[in-house]
Amino acid sequence: MTGDGTGANGARVLANTSGITLNGGTIAITNANANSNERSTTRVNDSAGITSNSGTISLAIGTTNSAAPVSETFGNVTLSSGQLNLILPSVRSDSHTNLVVSDLIRTGTTNTSSVTFARAGTTSPGVNNIRISSVTTDTPAGQIIGAWATSGNTAAQFDYAVYSGANGTVIPAAIATSAQTAWTSTSNAYTADSTPTSGLAGSFTLSGTRNITALKLSSSATAVTVDAVTDIFSQTSHVLANGDSVVFNNGTLPSGIALNTAYFVIDAAAGSYKLATTPGGTAINITG
Repeated sequence: MTGDGTGANGARVLANTSGITLNGGTIAITNANANSNERSTTRVNDSAGITSNSGTISLAIGTTNSAAPVSETFGNVTLSSGQLNLILPSVRSDSHTNLVVSDLIRTGTTNTSSVTFARAGTTSPGVNNIRISSVTTDTPAGQIIGAWATSGNTAAQFDYAVYSGANGTVIPAAIATSAQTAWTSTSNAYTADSTPTSGLAGSFTLSGTRNITALKLSSSATAVTVDAVTDIFSQTSHVLANGDSVVFNNGTLPSGIALNTAYFVIDAAAGSYKLATTPGGTAINITG
């Protein structure tokens, strides 16, 4: 929905809807202009509930906007099934952008739904926010919203999500790595160091029963080389298995590979593997 809140464009709203069901669709709101009418227009009825069976809700701001806040509030969002993506696909460092959900509801012991929170770029969460307004306190230290809620940018999800502050701002959990012997709370999530030759020493074996909420594997940067003739990536003591996802976030990459893009391991072997664009797919042709 793109409009300036006046005339024909102003009709591009769902101001009177009482409810929305997402079945894989997208609600995409773009404030493309500096027009104050556009910024003040309610695109979707603030009290309209949304039931998600997978889909996307995004709020974008134009790069030519004046430095004025842009916000859109949605009613209660119920996660019924599938994955819901809440996205700020374009943000500005000099303008506040807020995608606000009244409440996030997920119930039932057999519910397999999930939600991702993504913000473009690296701008401060204090400037560009995805918020759950019913939440008024921080997520307790060491805990997360749930193993079904992750946080990242528009390229990839890289952490579990937590609430921060009295206005329910969603941010990455950033839980520090710890040894297995410290994993003692069933309410907490933990982070393990999976860097080869340290922490898990290139493997992951539980030394005892650990009843926890979730576990994130984290590793430091390790050197990777690639043979453009065989398309084989070499990485000493890697612990990757076929189907694992890989994202390169720095360094000089060969043709055929892009930064901040998810690829999938195939033909994994000791010290080497190939990459595909889809799980179990064909190896990417490395051209140099």
